[in-house]
Amino acid sequence: MVQVDLFTAGAVFAIILLAYHYLSKRYEYFLTKPIPCLKPTFLVGNTGPMMFRQRDIAAHVQILYYAFPDFKITGFYDLMNPIFMLRDPDVIKKIGVKDFDVFMDHTPTMAGATEAEVSGEQLFANSLFALRGSKWRDMRATLSPAFTGSKMRHMFELVAECAVSMSDFFKAEAKAGKKLEFEMKDTFSRFGNDVIATVAFGIKVDSMRDRENDFFVKGKQMLN
Repeated sequence: MVQVDLFTAGAVFAIILLAYHYLSKRYEYFLTKPIPCLKPTFLVGNTGPMMFRQRDIAAHVQILYYAFPDFKITGFYDLMNPIFMLRDPDVIKKIGVKDFDVFMDHTPTMAGATEAEVSGEQLFANSLFALRGSKWRDMRATLSPAFTGSKMRHMFELVAECAVSMSDFFKAEAKAGKKLEFEMKDTFSRFGNDVIATVAFGIKVDSMRDRENDFFVKGKQMLN
């Protein structure tokens, strides 16, 4: 019985040791690269102070950002995932513009959602932020012609018209002596709805004045 217990304890200890060694190897990513990184904590990486509410996210990111002021690129660990911190405008431009097609895969943007859960949301699964690999490339090739310089300038004019219309609505309400009280989330949802309607579909919708128009109601039902 004693031998069995010792064998079991030894096996458990060996498994724990191997697991620790394997997981610790994840924190050697930046050691093989000329990229500085603050020393990570096992399992939580460099996000411990934020996870345990010792520091808010803005203050924590600021500390990570200024940890190595002489480097254009630094690193940190989000739990066990290595993350690059870009600190130079030229590097950001190169990754965000010139080499954008190399960095097409994004982590899920839905709060608390896994990649599989995002894939189950068909509306969001077909957006550029959720698509990956060849699907992302195909969708980007499809959408890119719609965002040329001339078309973006025309879109700006349409967006400006929606903004002026919303501004005129508030001015008219104020001149009428009405007590103005609006839910900002709803207000900007209506503004965004009008922008999408005119820019993407070529139809004019005034969701501030016609508050129950079909385009807004159906769109809200779809997103909910």
